[in-house]
Amino acid sequence: MHAAGFPPLTDLIASFFELGGKLMVCAPCIEARKILKDDLIPEARIISGGTLVAESISADSVLTY
Repeated sequence: MHAAGFPPLTDLIASFFELGGKLMVCAPCIEARKILKDDLIPEARIISGGTLVAESISADSVLTY
């Protein structure tokens, strides 16, 4: 995936993690969408819905998709 004017997505993701970003994935959400753990990048951490809410509340910034 690449958008004109931006670095490749793989570079953006690498920078995100280098700067301390965390990728947390809601377990009920991926189950509902039939996404398997093996479909995710290795850095993704699958967490419960409740943990996702708690982490979101305590974070400085959150991006949800």
